[in-house]
Amino acid sequence: MLAACNVKSTLTGLLPDGALPARADARAKRIPTASTFASSFKINVALGGRVDLPRHRAWRGDGLDLRRPAVCWNSFEEHVAAWDACARGVLPNPLTGFSILPTGVDPSQAPEGQDTFWYWSGIAPVRPHEPWESLGDRAAQAAMTHVASFYEGIEELEVGRQVMTPVDLAERFRVPHGNVYHVDAGLMRFGPLRPAAGMSGYRSPVPGLYLSGGGTHPSAGICGIPGQLAARVVARDLRGGGLLSRKHRRGDNAWQR
Repeated sequence: MLAACNVKSTLTGLLPDGALPARADARAKRIPTASTFASSFKINVALGGRVDLPRHRAWRGDGLDLRRPAVCWNSFEEHVAAWDACARGVLPNPLTGFSILPTGVDPSQAPEGQDTFWYWSGIAPVRPHEPWESLGDRAAQAAMTHVASFYEGIEELEVGRQVMTPVDLAERFRVPHGNVYHVDAGLMRFGPLRPAAGMSGYRSPVPGLYLSGGGTHPSAGICGIPGQLAARVVARDLRGGGLLSRKHRRGDNAWQR
């Protein structure tokens, strides 16, 4: 079996009690999903017309169509301040992030002459002092007001929005704390330590259960690399004598020592 859902949820929630050796169980429970104090915040917006960034287009002077790339307008100092705010459990001001006009690349995603817009921040407090249930809409409005200073006409053209707080993301995608990376992207959670020591090779401590998804090497992202690498491991084990091969059983027994 190959599990591509959140790796911590797989190891600590989907497996029956006692399935993991004691040492592996302890490591799985310590896989960090909120150690950075920050999570994701997302806004999807439907617009009744098309928006642009004429002021910034003029500043560039190279003819680049700014409706097509992802746009980030925050400074380094604002990003640092946002991380500090999350550590204090308060909403950053401004809420740093980046935005995309999907219809700038693919106009078919909206009726003719209209745009879709999305905004994402990865530096929103995971445990704010004020619950996200009451903070979410206010945070979204503050972000959209800030966005309006870059995207001309966006406030007047908005016809509807979807706000997804860390709580909403956690519920919809079954990721603890709304962590879209599945495992915190800290220095000690990459390579042979992602998601935890002894679990980085896509083989779990349970023979026949393989791990993939954003919580495995190399990390989350729209790339498919964790799935590709995990599939290669499964294929190699099948060629070597089956998913419950002697080699795999030896690896599992190591957790008992």
